[in-house]
Amino acid sequence: MLVSALQFILRHKRIAWLVALLAVLCGGLAMYRGHYGTRIDGVFPEGSASANAMALLAESGLSNRLVIDCDFSHCPGKIDNPNHFYLAELDHAVERLAALPGVHEVRFRTLPENLEDNLDALLPAIPQLLPPPEVTPELADDIARNTLKQLMMPTPGASAILRNDPFGLRNQLLLRLQALRQTTGLKFDETKSFLCSQDGTHALIVLELDIPYSDSAATRQLISQIQEILTSPQTLDAGRQTADDEPLTSDLSPMTFHLVGAHLHTIGNEDTIRHDLAIIGILSPIFLLVLFLKVFRGDWRCIWIPLIPAAATVVIAGLMTMVVNTLQLFVLGLGGSILGLAVDQGIHVYIACREENPEHRLSRLAKPLALGAGTSIAVFLLLLFTRSPALQQLGMLAGGALSLSLLASFFLLPTLLTRRMSRRAPDQRRAPDQPCEADQPCSTAQPRKSNLFLAPIKLPASVVVVLTVLATALSFVPKMTTSFRVEALDGIPGKVRQDEYHYQTAWQPDQPNLLLLRDADGSQTPQLHVALAKYQPVSPQTFWPDESTRAENLAAWRNAPLDTWEKLLDSAAIARGLPKGFFQPFFDKTRQNLTTPTSEPPGWLAQAYHQLRRNGISSFFLAEPPESPEALSACTDGFDAAYLAPEALRAILTHDFGRQLSWLLGAALVIILLLTWLTFRSVKKLLLALLPVLLTLRWLTALFAYFDHPITLMTAIGGILLVGLAIDYGVFAVQWLDEGNDSTIPQAMHLSALTTIFTTGILLFSDHPVLFDLGLVLSLGITLAYLIAKHIVPAVACLVTRRF
Repeated sequence: MLVSALQFILRHKRIAWLVALLAVLCGGLAMYRGHYGTRIDGVFPEGSASANAMALLAESGLSNRLVIDCDFSHCPGKIDNPNHFYLAELDHAVERLAALPGVHEVRFRTLPENLEDNLDALLPAIPQLLPPPEVTPELADDIARNTLKQLMMPTPGASAILRNDPFGLRNQLLLRLQALRQTTGLKFDETKSFLCSQDGTHALIVLELDIPYSDSAATRQLISQIQEILTSPQTLDAGRQTADDEPLTSDLSPMTFHLVGAHLHTIGNEDTIRHDLAIIGILSPIFLLVLFLKVFRGDWRCIWIPLIPAAATVVIAGLMTMVVNTLQLFVLGLGGSILGLAVDQGIHVYIACREENPEHRLSRLAKPLALGAGTSIAVFLLLLFTRSPALQQLGMLAGGALSLSLLASFFLLPTLLTRRMSRRAPDQRRAPDQPCEADQPCSTAQPRKSNLFLAPIKLPASVVVVLTVLATALSFVPKMTTSFRVEALDGIPGKVRQDEYHYQTAWQPDQPNLLLLRDADGSQTPQLHVALAKYQPVSPQTFWPDESTRAENLAAWRNAPLDTWEKLLDSAAIARGLPKGFFQPFFDKTRQNLTTPTSEPPGWLAQAYHQLRRNGISSFFLAEPPESPEALSACTDGFDAAYLAPEALRAILTHDFGRQLSWLLGAALVIILLLTWLTFRSVKKLLLALLPVLLTLRWLTALFAYFDHPITLMTAIGGILLVGLAIDYGVFAVQWLDEGNDSTIPQAMHLSALTTIFTTGILLFSDHPVLFDLGLVLSLGITLAYLIAKHIVPAVACLVTRRF
C-alpha cells in the first residue's frame, strides 16, 4: 500500500508540490500576522495555585508599576534641603512624565512641606480609627507636664501640634505608616517631602501605568519616551532665564537612572529570545546544509532534507497563530531543535533512495521510521494534557511539525531524488541471505545478511563498562536535588538585573512577605486580617477598617465624657503654668468630627489605603515571616489568596508540576512500550530498544547530581521529551541488527545523531534559561542515547544470542 501511494505521488508530483507550496505560503503569511509574547506566567497550569498567584499579582496593579531610581551618589552634595538644584530638576521631569500617554499617576512628592497640615488632615479619621483613651487625673497631669517640657524646646510648630493632639493619637497612626514602611522593606527618609533614601543619595519616582505589562509594543514606546525625558536637557518655563538672557534648561545628565518593573521583564525576555532565535535560525540551517553537502559529496538535492521539516514547521506555526491568541516566542525558539529532530526522517529516506531498488528499501524502512517518529510525536502530544498554555503550544508545534515532516519526507522527498523509481516488487528481488543459483554468480553489491543480534563488538569489555558506569551512576542519584524557581523561567538581560540590584541595594534590601487576597466587596479583608494576627499584618484594614469597626469606635467616642476630659486637661494645664483653654482646639475639632464623620480616609491614610487595595485585590504585608508556606496555608484556607515570597512560589510550583511531571513520565514510558511492542512483537527486541531510554535517564540524572546541578522545571520537561527521542536510537539499532550488513540505517543513524546533537546543543548558547535548560538535557541525552545504541545495544544483543 505504501509503495502504491508513493507511486501515485510520483505520477502527480507537480500537483503535490503545488499544494505543499501553497500551504507553506499560507503558513508564512499567518506567522507574519500572528501575535507573539513572552509572558512567563503562560507556563503555569491553568487553574493552578501558581497561575492564580500570577493572576492576583496582575490584577492588583503591582505589576503595572514602573519605578525610577534616581542615583545622586556621583553628584555634588546630598539632597538635604528642599531647595536643592537637582530636586527642582526632578520636579520638572515628574511634570513631563505625568503627561505621557499610558501614565495614570506619578508619585514623587509624597508629603506637603508643612508637617502640621499633614497631621491635621488625620484628625477627622481618629474617632473611627482608634478607640477613645481612658482619661484620668493622673493622665491629664502627665500630658500637661510633657507638653510644657516640649514647649521649652525651640521646635517650629510644636505648640499647634500639641494643642490639636494632646493624647498623641496621630502618632499612633504615624506608627502604622511606619509599620507599613518596615513590612514592605522600603528604606526611605520619612522627614523628607519626597521619596528620598535614608543616606540622601537616591530619590524615587513611582509611575502607575495604564499599560499592562504584557503589552510589549506600548511598553517599548513608553520606555523610550521616559529615557528621552531623563537624558535630554529640556527648556524650562519661558519666563525663567539666565543672566545672559539664555533660556534656563533642565539637565539631569549628572544623575544615573535605574528603571525597575515587570514591564522591563516583558521586553527583556522578548529581546533575549529574539536574539537567541536569530542565532539558532542562522547557525542551524548553515550547519545542516554544510554537513549534508559534505557528507553527500555536493549533491544539491540534499538541501531538501532540512528544507522540508522547516516548511512543515512554518505550516504548523501558521496554523497555531489562528488557534491561540498569543504564541510564545520561546516555543518558536525550540523550532531549530525540532528541525534537528525532523531531519532524521529525511536522512533515512534520502539514503534509502540513493541505493538500489528504493521502493523496496522505503517499504522496509517505513516501520522503524514510523515507530521512531511516532514515539517522539506521542510524547510531545502528551504536553497537551499539562494544562500549561506554553507547554501545550510546544506540544502542538513539535507534534504537528514532526507528523507533517514525516509524511512530506516519505512521500515528497523521493520525488526530488529520482526521476523514475524501480517498480519491481520486493518479493521478486533475491533476499540477501538466499543462496546463489548455480547459473548465477553472487553479486558483491548484495552482501550476506548477518545473523540477528550478532554484533562485531567484544562482549566482556562492553558488559564490564556498562555495569561499572551504571553502578557509578546509581551512587550519585540520591544526591540529586530539584529547584522549581520562577527565576529559571525569566531570561531578562544583564542590564535589567543590574538595575534591579541597584534598586534593591538602595531601597529594598529585604524581600517583603507579601500576600494578596482577591476580595471584590472587601468583606473578607477584615477576616483574613484577624486570621493572620500572629504575623502582625499591615493591610487595608490597618488604615481604614471595615464599616462595623469604624461604627463601633465612633459610638465609643460619642459616648465618651468629652466635657469631663476637657476640664481635667484644663485644670492640669493651669496647674503647670499653661494658659487656660490650651487644649480646647482638640475638643472643638473632635466634637465637629463626631457630628460629621468622614466617609473616606484622609491624607496619608488615603494614600496608604489605596496602595494596599486596588481593583478588588487587598495586599497584606506580614511583619513576621511564616514558619513555612504550609503553616500560612492553614490561616488562608477558604480565602482566594496567594503568598508571593520566593520560597512559597517554589513550593506551589513544585506542587503544581510535581504530579503532572510524574504522570507525563509514566505515560511516556507506557506509550513507547506499547508502540515498540506492537512494532516488533518480541520481548528481546523490546528490551533492547528500551536500553537507550533507561540508561540515558539514569546516567543523565547521575551527571546532574555529580555536578550539583538541580533539576529545574525545564530540565524535568526536557527529560520527559527525551524518553520519546531516545527510543528512536534503540529502535533503529534493533532494526539495523535485524537487517544486517545490507542495512542503510547505520549511516543514517550516525548522521541524524550528529544533526540532532548540534541543533539541540546550539541552545546552550542561548541566554534564556528555558532554552538553555532544554538544550542541556536534550543535547546530553541524545549523545548518550546514540552512544548506547551504537555500542551497548549490540553488545547486549550478542550476550542474549550467545546465552540463549
